Amino acid sequence: MDSLGQAKSLKKLSKQLNVLYVEDDSSIRVNTHELFKQIFNKVDIAVDGVEGIESYKKYFLDNNCYYDIVITDILMPNMNGIDMSKAIHEINKNQKIVVISAHNEKEYLIDAINTNIDGFIQKPLELEQFIEVIRKISMTFHFDDLQYFNALTEASIVSKTDIDGVITYVNDNFCKITGYSREEMLGNTHRMFRHPSNKNIFYEEMWNTISSGKIWRDRIINLDKNGSDFISETAIIPLIGENGVVKEYMAIRNNVTDIVNFKRKILQKEQEKQQQDKIAEAQKSFLVVFTHELKTPLNAIINFSKYIKKQMESSKELKREKLISLLDSILNNSKDMLENVTQILEISKLNAHKLTYSYSLFNVKDSIYEVLNRYDSLIVEKKIKVIINTTGDVFIKNDMFRVKQIFSNIISNAIKYGDNEIIITIMDNENVTISIEDNGQGIKDKVAVFNLYSQEDDELLERKSKGTGIGLYFIKLLCKDLDIKYKVEDRDVERGTKFSLIFENKINNEKRHEKL
Repeated sequence: MDSLGQAKSLKKLSKQLNVLYVEDDSSIRVNTHELFKQIFNKVDIAVDGVEGIESYKKYFLDNNCYYDIVITDILMPNMNGIDMSKAIHEINKNQKIVVISAHNEKEYLIDAINTNIDGFIQKPLELEQFIEVIRKISMTFHFDDLQYFNALTEASIVSKTDIDGVITYVNDNFCKITGYSREEMLGNTHRMFRHPSNKNIFYEEMWNTISSGKIWRDRIINLDKNGSDFISETAIIPLIGENGVVKEYMAIRNNVTDIVNFKRKILQKEQEKQQQDKIAEAQKSFLVVFTHELKTPLNAIINFSKYIKKQMESSKELKREKLISLLDSILNNSKDMLENVTQILEISKLNAHKLTYSYSLFNVKDSIYEVLNRYDSLIVEKKIKVIINTTGDVFIKNDMFRVKQIFSNIISNAIKYGDNEIIITIMDNENVTISIEDNGQGIKDKVAVFNLYSQEDDELLERKSKGTGIGLYFIKLLCKDLDIKYKVEDRDVERGTKFSLIFENKINNEKRHEKL
């Protein structure tokens, strides 16, 4: 190997070192300085001991640290190398100093030895001897780093791959965390640990980073040999060759599986507690609202009954029309109260999957008319115009009683929250779609309004709060069980809400298949 090649070889150890070179002979100084520049990171020069001391002090003031190595000749004017070395050791007793000496300077060598010089190089400069001396001194700078690296790899999970990602090295910790033996992993790639939750883009970004020579850091989840998750904080370090090109990759991992799982448990408990608190608060609010909704019809029943009783006990004659009106109010309020109680009980059954269904073929239009008849008095009282758009009789196969319950809830809301118009449209295409529109203020949050106990207040709707807040939740559960799709949206014109129910038209579909 030529001098340049030897210098490059030494530079692997010394490339980060900064050096002060002191030499009074200009020709030797220039030539040697060129060699030193091939080996060290920075080389400052001085022409004698006095200038060497000045340079040494200035370097400390400018950099707040000392030179890594001082290389000096012995015989120089103004101050020789030995006296300069003594002066430097008084400033920094740990300074590494290498002396270059000629054969006729033996009388100075004993003094140099007593000065604790770290290395000697003979003149004329022999490259092999120089490289050996500098190599030994450079190794002392890497000793602490080497200890640190050994400690790091001892405590970490370490692997190495070639530029194609083929595993070439794993330490014992890697075997422990994955459950694989070293023989099973060497020659394979890290795809054997790949977790299905990691997307392709994740690995593409990683490879783009490390193949460009940059360090990649992230938390990654992998699978061990048993198929269990292990999570690690990972740094993948590209190792660069002498030609400046990546030659291999080293991955250093820190197992954080237990920490992550512990945090997840804490977060899950916090979320469960928050959910329980929300449910408790919702139930408390519901009890207030529901009690009020039961109390209102119950008060009407009691008061109207008292009035009738009082009139019957008195000598005054109660007109037939008045009596029928009061009895109708008692009956309607009783039905409302019973419906509220029934829905609560049935919601419990729905959540427990204990509600049974009876499927039959029935006419959608007839069912809607039947529901509208229940609310006839309210429709008349509020002067609501009801428009039904349909091309004729449409049949579906479902639980007629439950479907009418769904119709009843939606139409009841349209009566409560609409102004003076309800439009019901029945369309029979690929599927049967029933839409019920009102011209009220509309709904803000069309998702949250289906939550349990979410009352139709100013947070969700533009209209005044009415009802128990369980009707739409009841609809959601029934639709899920009966395989009915639903959606709520704003009307196409002006204001209001459009509620649509979509039934798969199995009857027409079966007929189509028969024709085919």
